[in-house]
Amino acid sequence: MAFVWVSPRSYEQYYLPLCASAATLGGYAVWRCMANWNPASSLVGRILCPAAGLVFVIMVFPIFTGITHSPFSGDPYSTPSRGYAQLWNETKARREGRAVQAWETLADYIKGHSTPQDTIYVWGWYPGIYVKAERLSSSPKAFESHMHIYTPEVLGNEVKAIVNACEKNPPRFIVDTRKREFPWKVPPLELWPQVPKELAGVYSGFLSTEPQTVQRFETSFSALLKQQLAAVSPEEYLRFEAMKPLRDYVMGHYKIVGVYGNMHVLFERKPSAEKP
Repeated sequence: MAFVWVSPRSYEQYYLPLCASAATLGGYAVWRCMANWNPASSLVGRILCPAAGLVFVIMVFPIFTGITHSPFSGDPYSTPSRGYAQLWNETKARREGRAVQAWETLADYIKGHSTPQDTIYVWGWYPGIYVKAERLSSSPKAFESHMHIYTPEVLGNEVKAIVNACEKNPPRFIVDTRKREFPWKVPPLELWPQVPKELAGVYSGFLSTEPQTVQRFETSFSALLKQQLAAVSPEEYLRFEAMKPLRDYVMGHYKIVGVYGNMHVLFERKPSAEKP
């Protein structure tokens, strides 16, 4: 617990594996204090156990009240978050139907517009969509969160494996969660690009499937990534290029159902792309 406390990356999930043992240890400290709480008791019972219990309470404080700064960037939050106090409020809101997440609404749509035999694929890190929709993945690797860490060559191989799996077992729906993964200062690797503001004067909205427009956009956007991310992620433009087979597959075989929340994009396989 102390190591988590002093860690420069003290994410809340690092506390979770310690909860059971910490509860047992805390209960033991309380028992020792109660069993030895008298003037004639030992030093351990009168001083050390209460002191250890106090230190423990201080170290688990973020679990209950939430953290005030981002573990990644150090930027302050407007209000404490990710603690049990916030989770209690969220649970109450969900019970009252006031806190349904966009990915849940999306998953409900998939479930209501597909059969149990249909498969889906979720690009990014939202595996809960599979659970909520009760649909299996068409790809052996059901999600991906290291797309910006892999070398372009490794990412290219991952993309080929996904496309091959989808061609063998075409998913009824594909979800682009557009989730920013580490490093978080780079744009998401989209399955169907939405034109960034830097190129909004040339294109708008979702990219057209017209081949010449796609080629011009990919050349322009690749150059933009190369220029703007030279210091942060110099190979990002190569990762964007490595994604092309998956982009081509989605844009060629699927239609856009809609955008859920401010990030998730849902695609449905076009009837013309179905196997006879």
